[in-house]
Amino acid sequence: MTNQEPKVEQALTQEQMMEELARLKAENLELAKAAAAGQAGGTDTERALSFKYSSKGGVSVYGLGRFPVTLYANQWRRLFSIKGDILNFVETGIRKGLIKEKAVKETNPTA
Repeated sequence: MTNQEPKVEQALTQEQMMEELARLKAENLELAKAAAAGQAGGTDTERALSFKYSSKGGVSVYGLGRFPVTLYANQWRRLFSIKGDILNFVETGIRKGLIKEKAVKETNPTA
């Protein structure tokens, strides 16, 4: 039985490292431009909401926070059926100072 050594990647030359650095800097600049234009995130209230079907059969809402909110159809229906209760609960929390107005500023309760 022969003893095969794992392949070792060649070390990058100084020139290759500089080329890679230039490429990464350009990519970083493009990402920063996109973020400034609101295309790659921004703050929670600046992001547009988007929807996707999850791999497990749910519906995910992106743009509300750092992570998507994913629920199954019956869960979304239950939430929508008590929409008024949720809005009243949020408004009461705002009036009592339990919820920061800034955190819910962009919501549209009439939608």
